Amino acid sequence: MKVAIVGNGAWGKALYSILSENSANVVFVTKQSLKSKLNPTKIDVLVLAVPTQAIREVLEKIGNIGNMIVVNCAKGIERGTHKFPFQIVSEKGGKKEKYFSLIGPSFAEELKDKMPTVVNLGHNSEKKYINLVKKLFETECLEIKVVHGIAALELAGAFKNIYAIACGLTTGLGFGMNTRVKVILAALREIHNLMKNLKFRIEDETIPGILGDLILTCNSTESRNYSFGKLIVNFSVEEALRKITTVEGFYTSDSVAYFEKIGNMKLPLADMVARCVKIENKGILRQLVMNTITKNT
Repeated sequence: MKVAIVGNGAWGKALYSILSENSANVVFVTKQSLKSKLNPTKIDVLVLAVPTQAIREVLEKIGNIGNMIVVNCAKGIERGTHKFPFQIVSEKGGKKEKYFSLIGPSFAEELKDKMPTVVNLGHNSEKKYINLVKKLFETECLEIKVVHGIAALELAGAFKNIYAIACGLTTGLGFGMNTRVKVILAALREIHNLMKNLKFRIEDETIPGILGDLILTCNSTESRNYSFGKLIVNFSVEEALRKITTVEGFYTSDSVAYFEKIGNMKLPLADMVARCVKIENKGILRQLVMNTITKNT
C-alpha cells in the first residue's frame, strides 16, 4: 500500500515520521511538485496536510482521486464557498466511504518528539477502511479514537481557530487566565449550540477533537491563531500575517455570518473576531473585545 502526504509544513513532516515508523510505503510531496512526483494511479492513501485554502488546488492538480482513501488533516473552512474539507473532497470526486478526518489536540513538534497524544479519526466508512487507516497512523504515543461522523469534527476544528484568536486578543489586552477560561467556555457553548442547530452528529468520543483541540489551541503560544490574536492588538492584520503564516482562523472568520444564518443563531464571540480582523482603529477594537467578553460570554 502506497501513501502520499501532500504538504511540506511541520504537520506533514510529523505525519511522515509516524507513517514511516509504521512501515508504510510513503512518498512526501509538496503542492508545487505534485504533477512531477505523484502518479495518482499508484497512490492508495492520500494525506492532505495542507491548509484548507489549498485543498481545492491540490485536488485539481492530482486529478482523479476516486479510488484513493483520503485523510484530511486541515482545520478550516474554504473562503468564499464556506465549504468544509469533506465537502471540497466530495466535489472533486472523493468517495464518502473512503474519506477520513484526523483532528485533535496535536502540535507537530510534540508528535515528532513522541509525546503521548490523542486525536480523533472521523469517518462515514466501512470497517475494512477504518481499521486500515487507524493502523497506518496509530503508534505507542499517538492514540486514535475512531468516531462516526465528520461534519461535527470539522466544524469544531475550524471554529476553534477563531476562538483561539479571541483568546489571543484578551491576552494582548492584558487579561489573565480567568478571562481566558470565560472565553473558552463561551466558545464551547457556541460550538455546541451551532452543531445542534445544524443537526450535526455529536458523540462522547469526539471530546479530543472538540474540547481537547479547543483547550490546546486557546492556551498555547505555539498556536498561530492565538499568537495572531495577541499581535493584532498592537499591529495591523497585514503586519501580523507577515509575522505568522497560515492563520486558518483569519480565513474562517469570513464564514461566521454564513453559519449564523444557516444555524439561525447568533455567535457573539465568533462575530467579535470576524469584526476585529477588519478594524484598523485599535481603540475601537479594544472596546469591542471588552463589550463582548463582559456582556456576551
